[in-house]
Amino acid sequence: MRLGRWRVGAGMVLLAVACDGKKTAPPAADAAVVQCATTDAGTTASAEALAVGTRSDVAICAKEFFFASDFVAGDVVTLTLAFSNVAGDIDVALIDPEGSIIATSAGTGDGEQLSAIPARLTGRYFVRLYNKNRYTLRTAFSITLAVTHDSSCTDDALEPNDTVVAARAVGDGGGAWSGLVLCASNKDHFRVDLDAGDVVTATLAADAGLALSLYVVDSAAPTTPFVVARAPTVAYGPVAFGGPVYLMVSADAGVTGAYDLGVSWVRADGGRPVRLSGVVTYERQLVTATGYVNQGYVPAAFARVDAVSAATGKALAEVATNDAGAFEFPELLVFGDAGLQIRALAQRFEPTVNFSVRDNPASNAIVAATSAVYDETAVGPSISVSLAVSEMSGAGGAFHLLSLASRAEEFVRAATGKSISPLTLYWTKGTNAYGCGTCYVDSVVYVGGTPSDPDEYDDAVVLHEIGHHVVRVLSRDDSIGGDHNGSKTDPVLAFSEGWATFFALAVRGDPVYYDYRTADVLAANFETMAEAASFGTGSGALAGDVSEWLVSAFLWDVLDAPADTGDGLNVGFGVLFDPLAKYFTAQSFADRGAVGRDFVDYLDGWSCRALGSTSELTALISARQFPYDFAGPTSCPE
Repeated sequence: MRLGRWRVGAGMVLLAVACDGKKTAPPAADAAVVQCATTDAGTTASAEALAVGTRSDVAICAKEFFFASDFVAGDVVTLTLAFSNVAGDIDVALIDPEGSIIATSAGTGDGEQLSAIPARLTGRYFVRLYNKNRYTLRTAFSITLAVTHDSSCTDDALEPNDTVVAARAVGDGGGAWSGLVLCASNKDHFRVDLDAGDVVTATLAADAGLALSLYVVDSAAPTTPFVVARAPTVAYGPVAFGGPVYLMVSADAGVTGAYDLGVSWVRADGGRPVRLSGVVTYERQLVTATGYVNQGYVPAAFARVDAVSAATGKALAEVATNDAGAFEFPELLVFGDAGLQIRALAQRFEPTVNFSVRDNPASNAIVAATSAVYDETAVGPSISVSLAVSEMSGAGGAFHLLSLASRAEEFVRAATGKSISPLTLYWTKGTNAYGCGTCYVDSVVYVGGTPSDPDEYDDAVVLHEIGHHVVRVLSRDDSIGGDHNGSKTDPVLAFSEGWATFFALAVRGDPVYYDYRTADVLAANFETMAEAASFGTGSGALAGDVSEWLVSAFLWDVLDAPADTGDGLNVGFGVLFDPLAKYFTAQSFADRGAVGRDFVDYLDGWSCRALGSTSELTALISARQFPYDFAGPTSCPE
């Protein structure tokens, strides 16, 4: 999506989000299509099972869809997808249990095929279908899954240990194995849990073409292990901090072989106890009607902090800041070269919450700031670090974006008991490499940062995009995109964008939507919204075009304390979200109004769920001149 701005009315400035591409009304359903593939399978977590054979007479009724199938190492997978490109082009990808895309097909003909793809790992694989025509409501397809098995190699009894997650743990004192087998293109992993000061040694005796690697997984880049050594005999230590190291036996392409492996470790003498604590802050800018107001340095709450070896630059231990930006590591026993730093990362990583701010999709690096080097042999065993991340450093905005994601998480969790994790935000200070200004796609918010139009401190703009994410993960959004600027438009698009704007207002507790630019500050007050487009529908009919501003203003009036003529409702966000959570996702959902979930369906859900006074609701609907008829649905979900 592209961020667009329009001036309307006498002195009022409004902001809207516009999708790239031409607005298209949803096409009529194809009578030849028997059913949609399960419409909520838009993530791997909700993927629909795919069995061997052919599935036909189904359609993808959203932008993307996932199937899931279980394969074992040695399976050879072929996927054939057939569809009419005229109706909508579909791409296909196969994703392995580690989340890596191992094969794709993205042609422009009437079908796609992934031929003879070897399954290297045992586990659950996902087939991702992506409808490239964003403005096609549904595209019919058939899919055929064929699986054969390469039985030329039989794995050893230590399988499965093909991944770091499934690594075979080496017990206390070490271990020795003989007669192990590594099949072609496979990998065997072993985990050694070390204490500070330990030295580990491993020896491999193997057929030609097999190799031994010892490495540590740097918590700052877990998908890129830091290789310590690669040789028949490897040694590492004394390690500075306790934790796991990994051994990996790998084979050259196409090589199958046998090997023996021995692992042992001993405790080294010495070590220096160090206590490391401190606080992380960032420089915050507040957007007002007249521009930025510098609020000074505020706590970088819930951010990850690594203790870093100055000699290697590798993360040695990690903790998180609290809501005051403070952190404290347990006592560390330091070996080897002197010199410690802390590295604060714009990531909130907890058992149930995973948010991160990264510089761009290509490098995918978490935005971070690093302190000065502290020599514990000179300053003493207790080190207090104060890391202040400035706005000009190129990292301050990232910690503000992380704070907005956390603020949205806490707001939604308090109202619904649900989490909106995971969520990734891409942002680089001073640039806008995404072609959309600030937009949301598939659990990712892309944040523009150009000098003339920076969005990293535009709370309302960023929270609007997070509002789209909330609906995607906790409800359903049928919007197919299209141009919009606040004027009356497709009702499904209007509801999607109007809800996202309302979410930004609700989280901030402020009806004024600000967007900063160096030229001016764009603002819209939804408490006093009186633009002509924000009343009624284009045709006067229930399914007529409607403005997103009507949706936002109506929802704000229901949320806020009664203050306006005809505004007699004041309910919490949890009540307002209830129709999306309980009605939009119900099997008994009855689509009225326009095709797809829109404002009419939202009001139907409100009525079904008996969420508040009908008379008060009627007054607000009437005030907005919306022709809701209170005629449906005929049945309501439990």
